[in-house]
Amino acid sequence: MNDELLMRAAQANGHAYPWRMPNGFGERPWNPLTNNEDAFVLAVRIGLQVTAYPMYDEPKHSVIVRKPVWDHDAQEGDGVEVVEPYGTDALAATRRAITMCAAELARRKTPNVELSGHQRPARKDEK
Repeated sequence: MNDELLMRAAQANGHAYPWRMPNGFGERPWNPLTNNEDAFVLAVRIGLQVTAYPMYDEPKHSVIVRKPVWDHDAQEGDGVEVVEPYGTDALAATRRAITMCAAELARRKTPNVELSGHQRPARKDEK
């Protein structure tokens, strides 16, 4: 599941997965699920909004990551929004929400293409 999520997130950022990042001693794998810098750069490059949000009256919070649609042709519901509860690790929840939002954006751009290269049949509500 995480591999598919990372493949889609890399696709949203215009890269293939696995993707290697340079560091001071060579290269490291790109992984916005575990690396704060990778998640932050991903959010900035594809224009995601990240907002900490209180979850009702509970003492715990969640993070909302969204990609609104700004063009004049947008229909209600065209944007992407992911809400992820913090649980015990706010940074991990934020990284996961960013990655999930990016992956969903990529999936919507190519909804009928499976990452393995196989095509899935279109659903009845898809054109």
